[in-house]
Amino acid sequence: MIAPDPDAIAKASTRALSTAHATQARMARATFDLYEAAVAASDHAAIDNMKPLEPARLRYALGYAAWLPPPPDRVRPLPARPRLIDRLARVAANRRYTMAGRLLFRLAPGAVVAALRARLK
Repeated sequence: MIAPDPDAIAKASTRALSTAHATQARMARATFDLYEAAVAASDHAAIDNMKPLEPARLRYALGYAAWLPPPPDRVRPLPARPRLIDRLARVAANRRYTMAGRLLFRLAPGAVVAALRARLK
């Protein structure tokens, strides 16, 4: 493999940077000029008789496919109603920081408090 000449690379880089690039406005103007020339050279009667494209044809051309959610693979059962102990644990947790809740927390045996806390996890 031959090592490239550093001067050749620098010259090519300078030449590339000095190339004039078209601005967006210039490219847009060139596109509009081509469009206007094509319209001027065309048969105006044929253009006036053209019908708009149907929406279904446009969707097909753009590759649109209607999306439907997939059918459920199984029937999901209704959630089970919480048992009394679970509801009691939730109520106790909601009332814990009220005056009555603090009192009941201190009066309740440790095993009951531990069982209620276990239900909340």
